[in-house]
Amino acid sequence: MTRRAAKPADLLYASVRELAAAYRARILSPVEVVKAHLARIGQLNGRLCAYITVTAAQALREARRAERDLRAGKDRGPLHGIPYAVKDQVTTKGIPTTAGSLILKDWVPREDATAIARMRDAGAILLGKLNMHEFAMSWPVTYPFGTPRNPWNPEHDPGGSSSGSGSAPAAGMATVTLGEDTGGSVRLPAAFCGIAGLRPTYGLVSRYGMLCGVWQADILGPLARSVEELALVLQAVAGHDPLDPTTLRVRVPNYAARLRGSLKGLRAGIVTELMPGPRMEPDVEDGVRKAIAALEDLGVRFKEISIPIVRHTGAIFIGFGEPELAAAHLPFMRRHAHLYGPTARVRLATALLIPGHVARWADRAGRAAITREVLRTIEPYDFLVTPTWRTAAPRIQERATLGHRTKQDALDEFGLERAYGMPFALAGLPALSVPCGFNRAGLPLAFQIIGKPLADDVVLRVGHAYQRVTDWHTRRPPLA
Repeated sequence: MTRRAAKPADLLYASVRELAAAYRARILSPVEVVKAHLARIGQLNGRLCAYITVTAAQALREARRAERDLRAGKDRGPLHGIPYAVKDQVTTKGIPTTAGSLILKDWVPREDATAIARMRDAGAILLGKLNMHEFAMSWPVTYPFGTPRNPWNPEHDPGGSSSGSGSAPAAGMATVTLGEDTGGSVRLPAAFCGIAGLRPTYGLVSRYGMLCGVWQADILGPLARSVEELALVLQAVAGHDPLDPTTLRVRVPNYAARLRGSLKGLRAGIVTELMPGPRMEPDVEDGVRKAIAALEDLGVRFKEISIPIVRHTGAIFIGFGEPELAAAHLPFMRRHAHLYGPTARVRLATALLIPGHVARWADRAGRAAITREVLRTIEPYDFLVTPTWRTAAPRIQERATLGHRTKQDALDEFGLERAYGMPFALAGLPALSVPCGFNRAGLPLAFQIIGKPLADDVVLRVGHAYQRVTDWHTRRPPLA
């Protein structure tokens, strides 16, 4: 006898699997779930500023359509009727796409990005566009659409640049979200907000319709409360796209079906330059060490390894990434410099001072050296482990007032801190952030699982196995 699906006790924190089963058992409607999420957004968004645009009327229309289709047996798969939201860096037909900047506040694209079209084909329901750092640049002091806040403590930062993509699922304002990751912009919000976030293998997900800043690194990635949900979203959006020539021509596996394999016998490396990392809080190291111990209990064999070049990744990225970003914005800077926030304006203007020969060397020799060293080091292992970041979420006021008062400030932000996420991004590797505890102030901690190219299924399997023996991802913020 099969077990009858039960109606989730809390629609806002129900998993994709729970919602899908309840829909198909006809004990729950997508309309009911979408209305609950829209009410939640109305309740909390004024304080958290996770959303820039809420598409309530469209979401309700799509929910009614999903209800009709499912009852008629037109089943599009596990995401059918699931509410999601997307970083406002991704184009959506007929819906404003601001990239978090006043420069684009009135821009309404005429077509959807490929990832949005694929989510729609999977039956997912778009709730709206999520807040972010201006043009996905790091740590702005001002946000034209409201300062995004962390649901665990609104005085603290939710991470960036995909700020709303992290806070919305944590606060029950979306089931899953899409963000964009250059050197950690999916993984950091996931870490600060206590959820999971995946940066896929470079080229696995189409970027057509995404406003790219650094073409060699940017990629879309899913965020959700569980790793299983990341696998379902990746399944929907991955695959070659003729509109994006950088996408890989590979067969997309069934990621969800590969989650339950054993970890026994897997080999993993602990990157000693990052464990403990530069200026790391003791709580972070303790949380990651305990996560490693849990994975050892599941059969993983760990060895400490060294990748010295990771400490220089920030400087190399500045050499080529910042000039590329500045060159893309130069026409806007010439005409509308006053519309940029102060942090973005100074950062872009400074990047224009980097000599061309330095940018060329950093792009060709520096980036190649990082990729070569990271790939050589990971080759004997199934995955690597590092902290996702050196601290829990900082106070917003600290970020707003810190600035770069000294040379050391600048070196710490653009150099050492980028060592956690950027090396693996530039090497094109899949990287997953998973919550692994809380610090003494009650803020989430996280660790990072890095796999070989196209081994997204492996990092997801490791993260899922860890979540099956821990409950950090089930905890809810006080605002919830």
